[in-house]
Amino acid sequence: MNFIKNALKYVGYFFLYLFLIGVVLSIFGKSCGTKPTDTPPVVVAPTPSAAPQAVATPDVAVAETTKVPDVSYWEYSQDQDEMTNKIGRYASLGAYNVLDFDFPYKDGGYSTLKIRNNGNGNEVILKIAKGQFMSGYNNSLKLKFDESSAIDIDYNDAADGKTNIIFLHNPNLIIKKLKKAEELKVEATFYNQGSQIMKFYVKNFIWEK
Repeated sequence: MNFIKNALKYVGYFFLYLFLIGVVLSIFGKSCGTKPTDTPPVVVAPTPSAAPQAVATPDVAVAETTKVPDVSYWEYSQDQDEMTNKIGRYASLGAYNVLDFDFPYKDGGYSTLKIRNNGNGNEVILKIAKGQFMSGYNNSLKLKFDESSAIDIDYNDAADGKTNIIFLHNPNLIIKKLKKAEELKVEATFYNQGSQIMKFYVKNFIWEK
């Protein structure tokens, strides 16, 4: 009888052991087999593109560069004559265009407008780097201040015989007009180079006399 009791006790332990193993496996299986909840993808709205920047058209750029600058390109200087003690005053301005000269004066079409007073009155002088103004008697050129009508002005050759320098008549009239003008165009005739136009930004010209 004791043998039967002991056998039944061990059989009971065996079934209890199997039950516990089943419970453990059931719990473990659920924890391992459960799939995580799928998270819906987050949709990010695209960032609007920056507004395009305005770009100046070539026409606008050209139009701006053709305006007369609100500055002065004049250069001023003075000196004193050691013998007479007279004060010499000078104003000089280079043209903003280059004249088209052929050989032998090629690359010499740089022109300069000069105002001078050595104590003996005002003088208006035109000079080119290379080339020759038409010389002789009754020579003249044309001056055009801004949009006004062109005027004829006679000129004299330099006393030292240089043909790239001339002295204009009516200097006080020219100076008066220079003070009010923004642009000056000078049409002159050159030896073997024909008639050509020198252009100057004369704005903000200052002259005491």
